[in-house]
Amino acid sequence: MATITALAVYGLAHTPLFFRYRTVSELPAHFFTKRRTIHCRLVKRAVSSNNHAILCQVRHLSPMERVLSKSWFDRLMRMHPAAAVLGARRDELDRELLTVQLAAVVHNEYATGQWWDQLIRQRTPVSCQLMARQVRNVSSRDDKTPRTKRKLILPELELPEDSSSHNQNHYHEEEPQVAIVKMYYRSNKLQFFPVDVGETMVRQGHASPCTDGLYPIPVNGKIRDASDFIRDLRKDSAYTDRIAKAELEAAKKSYGMWSDQRVREARRDIVEEVEFQMKAPWYKKVFRWVRGG
Repeated sequence: MATITALAVYGLAHTPLFFRYRTVSELPAHFFTKRRTIHCRLVKRAVSSNNHAILCQVRHLSPMERVLSKSWFDRLMRMHPAAAVLGARRDELDRELLTVQLAAVVHNEYATGQWWDQLIRQRTPVSCQLMARQVRNVSSRDDKTPRTKRKLILPELELPEDSSSHNQNHYHEEEPQVAIVKMYYRSNKLQFFPVDVGETMVRQGHASPCTDGLYPIPVNGKIRDASDFIRDLRKDSAYTDRIAKAELEAAKKSYGMWSDQRVREARRDIVEEVEFQMKAPWYKKVFRWVRGG
């Protein structure tokens, strides 16, 4: 009877109800090119090789885990055998987590990040729209990959290879990968429209827009599986414009790091634009609009 029960539990655990992705490398390429959304739960911060990127580790939720409340989710993780065998909760193991990076925003040294840390401590459920995949330590030999496997690589996102690149390892699924995402969450279940985490961080003065566009070009890797459809590129452009406007709003109302005089002195261009919008007479604004400024 015990054997039958064990087999039944094992079979149930391998049904679609409990299926989830454990690493970024397991995510199919078309999830990124088609901007699919996956549902996760924030777990902890991640160390970034790029000090300005905002990274965290999330647990992809199976359909069954999505319906669990935080208390039931915590209880399930504590009861899992890994908690006793490995001395850690299953959702805290790095091999069970996806590393994601927020798109279009970067960390600022003057930002406290308290709001972001609070979301992580509360293990907030989030939805992540997949934008691109960042692969680190990619060898120049990867250029010999067949065309059928390289058609999703954007040429303008390829990094120049140096003379030492031949000593690097060839790209494979086990190499570190980061998913670049737009992250959304709801503060309560009755909230109809989700909150954009990256835009909110900029609007509250806890982050800055990325000057490289949607995501910073990695120093030791490449961007893969990014969509090259015109409609997606237009949406990306509109999104970065919205992030820039959120920064102006934060500077105007002195939210977060914008209440620090050092930030306002370092970003005089933003402060001057805010002062122009607030104090400039209407004819100067019209003149700028006519000039296309």
